[in-house]
Amino acid sequence: MTKPLNGFELDIPGTVNYALNSMDAPVVRQGEAPHFVNTAYRNTEPPELLEFGCHRVLEPAKCFPQPAWKLDNTMAVHENEILVDVEIIHVNTTSFNQILTSVDGNLAAVKKRLLEIVSTRGKLQNPITGTGGILYGKIKQIGKSYPNPFNLSVGDHVITLASLSLTPLRLDQIDEINPFSCQLKVQGKAILFDQMPLLKISPGQLNKKYSLELLIAVMDEAGAPRQTWKLANSGDHLLVIGANGKLGLLCACGARHKIGNTGKITGIVKSSESRKDLKKTGIYDEVFCCDALDTIGAIKNLSSQDGFKDLQGSFDLTVNCMAVSGSEMLSLIMTRNRGTIFSPVWPTVRKSRH
Repeated sequence: MTKPLNGFELDIPGTVNYALNSMDAPVVRQGEAPHFVNTAYRNTEPPELLEFGCHRVLEPAKCFPQPAWKLDNTMAVHENEILVDVEIIHVNTTSFNQILTSVDGNLAAVKKRLLEIVSTRGKLQNPITGTGGILYGKIKQIGKSYPNPFNLSVGDHVITLASLSLTPLRLDQIDEINPFSCQLKVQGKAILFDQMPLLKISPGQLNKKYSLELLIAVMDEAGAPRQTWKLANSGDHLLVIGANGKLGLLCACGARHKIGNTGKITGIVKSSESRKDLKKTGIYDEVFCCDALDTIGAIKNLSSQDGFKDLQGSFDLTVNCMAVSGSEMLSLIMTRNRGTIFSPVWPTVRKSRH
């Protein structure tokens, strides 16, 4: 049995290996989507887990911050914490689009909903999608016991690489919403724990080609291309489903950096317009069109396209960047026996082998 990513991993020859989060139990509230609470630490006192922020959890008791329903977002700094003045929030794309769609594109309603979520939960975690985002801000106070692995000082600007779904946050107001970048200019404060990864930013080092907004957007997906880089091997043939989105492009870049010209990267997109745009980037060796949510229709469509007929079931690594369910079976069918499937966006299945 291989080492699990989280919880238990099933190792059944000739089938699929799923890394399952065995610690999550669903909880449903009236009027809200199902969410998950961590039940593995019911008998552990939060003070023993200060570095992970468990002392900030209000509901349910003795739970980690991310799966918790509500956090304490009072801005009195504990000795192991950092207080940040928040300037920009990058909302997770899936979360932002869900909220935007639910209010028919009304930005005033989007602002109201985001403020409601933070006020209710003490963090920015969409109860429907379960996702958060990241923030950019200036350090206002550093707790006396904060280990300071990044050599931070008061006044430094940072981008958090830990999700806002586990970050105590208070939003006083939202000044501006950019629906294209999913970024908000805000006034608020946040608490960071000593286990949270950060990126220290010097605004003066940014140039006109790479703006602060672009850097924040890229950092929001920093983990996925890194993991793709780790999974890809020299000579591999990779498939990226949802190849034209920000996540798909970054994962493809990570894979290309690892395999160079020794392997191939194939992309799947929905429209011919996306295919034309994607081919101009030079990242992909080939790009095909299909509706990944219609598995049977996708297989028929792909089989009829020149160059794809012999690729079914041959990919060493499939990276599924679709933010909605329904494309999982296509990933399985396209991946070779004992190949690897990685999806940064599936809620419980992070990596699969068959």
